[in-house]
Amino acid sequence: VLDARLFAEQLIRIAKCEVILIDIDNYIDSRTFDILEYRNQGVDATIYVERIGRGLQALQSTAQTQSGRLVRLAETRQRVHDRFLIIDDEVYHLGASLNELGKRLFAFSRLQMSKSVILCQVRSDN
Repeated sequence: VLDARLFAEQLIRIAKCEVILIDIDNYIDSRTFDILEYRNQGVDATIYVERIGRGLQALQSTAQTQSGRLVRLAETRQRVHDRFLIIDDEVYHLGASLNELGKRLFAFSRLQMSKSVILCQVRSDN
């Protein structure tokens, strides 16, 4: 669990402009927000989900109160199955949600594709 979390934190730390998490199945908890806090000052963070419920809004508010930094939430109407992490211009495919790090075997795969391909799909109905 520690090795997986350290790996994710290192990825987040390399961001210079933005971190975008696409986690459509809403398996997001305080650990997800904690990992995103490893981004450098001035780096934006956004989480795309299928639906922003009260519980997720409460997590966002608590994280912002504790850290003083905003993680934006955005909804997508697209039927996306997989999870993606975008670090600036690099796209990673995640085999599971960030809050599941190290609990089971899954992969982070760097994809050779433009982030605009994914974001175009995620943002198309917004």
